[in-house]
Amino acid sequence: MPFGDDDEEDAIYRTDIQIAAVNSLSAVMAVMRWQRWMNYFRDERGEMNSVYMIEGNNIANRPAA
Repeated sequence: MPFGDDDEEDAIYRTDIQIAAVNSLSAVMAVMRWQRWMNYFRDERGEMNSVYMIEGNNIANRPAA
């Protein structure tokens, strides 16, 4: 537990509650992508880039080039 003054980099975690939610979503998406890569799940698209857009609650996938 830090006892000193907040750094600018750490201060954002104290002011924006959405960061925890976005970080957890990112972690889940990364694990699921890894599971598809390891053939735990079928992967029909083989996307290499997924982008979650908060304002529209959309996930956009780009296939591997």
